[in-house]
Amino acid sequence: MSAKNNAKPSTSEPKSPAQLAVQAAGKITGDLICSLQAEHKSFLRIGQLLAEVRDQKHYATLHHPDLEDYADKRLQLCRSSLYRYMKVYAWVLERHKEWLEVPLKVRIPDLYAIEGLIWAESELEKKDLSAGRKKTLEDLKQKALDGKLRKKDLKAARVATNSTEEGARRLVISTRALRKRYAESANLKAQKALPLFDEILGIMESGQETACLSILDAWVPKLHDAEFPSHNSMLA
Repeated sequence: MSAKNNAKPSTSEPKSPAQLAVQAAGKITGDLICSLQAEHKSFLRIGQLLAEVRDQKHYATLHHPDLEDYADKRLQLCRSSLYRYMKVYAWVLERHKEWLEVPLKVRIPDLYAIEGLIWAESELEKKDLSAGRKKTLEDLKQKALDGKLRKKDLKAARVATNSTEEGARRLVISTRALRKRYAESANLKAQKALPLFDEILGIMESGQETACLSILDAWVPKLHDAEFPSHNSMLA
């Protein structure tokens, strides 16, 4: 009798419903990862092609006055989407060329994370960042690179930035208004304070607004006159 005939039939047991469920979940997850990466690559490819149309002026060859008209009439692509594709592609080309490699060797982050990454890196390029602010931005950047950036984290960071910038803007405006009040006064002490106001405003406009408050309080003449409100009352 041959060895083939002596072979025992397979004794592997059929998979349990739980094992089949895990197998199905694993397969669909793998399919989703591949599909999402394909979507991200397609997004960057569209940006690349649009940049080529712009640089080679293919829109003019097809009798369009500009790229926006071409995108609208040929591609049904609105202006905001057009520049979103091109902005992301240009940034990736400059900062993360590995995302454009063929074959792709790394995972491209979610498109929302990429836009968050662009924002975080642009903020990190600003001068005079506090240590805390810098750490917050670096943490956001790393989360974006790891694909773990949550919408609420980015929103909170942007709100904090906008609040700080708005507060700084109001502070400069109020200080200018206070200087004007002093300049219009015939009071000698008020006139002597004008150079200090100019110095303080110069520092404020260089991005160090709050550092000037103690200087303002310490050196502006204490005239105790309703004609000269404090910087706090100007901000109220």
